Amino acid sequence: MNLATEILRFFYLDLDGNQQKLKTIEDFSKYIPDGGETLDVKEVLRICSVFEHQGYLMQGPVLGHPILGKSYCAPNFEERRSTYGEYEFIAHGISKVREHLMGSVRPVVVTKTNGDDDIGTCFLLGNSHTLVTARHVIENMRRIEILGNDDKPIHVINISIPENDNLDIAILLVSNRAFEGTQPFRYENHKILDEVLCIGYPPIPGFSDIQISDITNINSSVKSSRGRIVSMSSSYLDGQEYILLNARVKGGNSGGPVINSRGYVVGVLVQTSLASGENSKLDELGYGIAVPKESFFQLIKGENNPSPKIKDMPFKNIDGGGFKTKLV
Repeated sequence: MNLATEILRFFYLDLDGNQQKLKTIEDFSKYIPDGGETLDVKEVLRICSVFEHQGYLMQGPVLGHPILGKSYCAPNFEERRSTYGEYEFIAHGISKVREHLMGSVRPVVVTKTNGDDDIGTCFLLGNSHTLVTARHVIENMRRIEILGNDDKPIHVINISIPENDNLDIAILLVSNRAFEGTQPFRYENHKILDEVLCIGYPPIPGFSDIQISDITNINSSVKSSRGRIVSMSSSYLDGQEYILLNARVKGGNSGGPVINSRGYVVGVLVQTSLASGENSKLDELGYGIAVPKESFFQLIKGENNPSPKIKDMPFKNIDGGGFKTKLV
């Protein structure tokens, strides 16, 4: 049972329907099968407190018992948010997001034109056959390998990129079977000071394809880290809009998702800021730079007006799995 979801479902006050009565914790214990004997009231109260703080619940008057008589109402409840897991994410924290959706974030192992190996990140977005990454992760590569659920390199059907070369995004269409059963991310707009999680695959000597998922602060060298969106500005280099994160993200995070506490992707990591006055040196604070959802949403949906400003990236699937974008 998803307790947090059931709490919101139970306390939802449908003003347009039949559910118009304030309900109490005691009522909820009777609603849950064997709730009177097995329900962890402390956990229910904790979740209710979190929901109240986040605006998902409103507390009403105490009706009888000082604890069991606490009444609540949920002004909104949506099944689509429930099935995605949003209510569980809010109730149990950002680690629950990572636990539930980490399978949607995959390493992108590449061989460059000079023969060197490198690694980046991609993730499922919207459905089980659409992968998103940073364009520079896969562009002009001799070999690219992304493993499917069967641990075999996938073949791709199409790669779309923006006509604007400054927008560092690539959309890969793959077989429906490659990631069948893996829940993809959904997306929404970001808000300044949102708490976010950045997951990626840093190149750690002696290891390969390790997804680092520690929650850390700004001074950590870990590549999957939690921070806050601190600014949204246009880069003076290319005039594109970016999200600036104070999470410390490096190398293999490129192409990875920026995920808010509700589990929704709000941006795609594309680079780490450079040190002031030293274009070859990374900023010691490790600010992450991400393309916001608004910049790639229409690319995915194909809804730009008057026509989608996208083009295909040439590629070729390789016998035995994998593909390449360096064709000459």
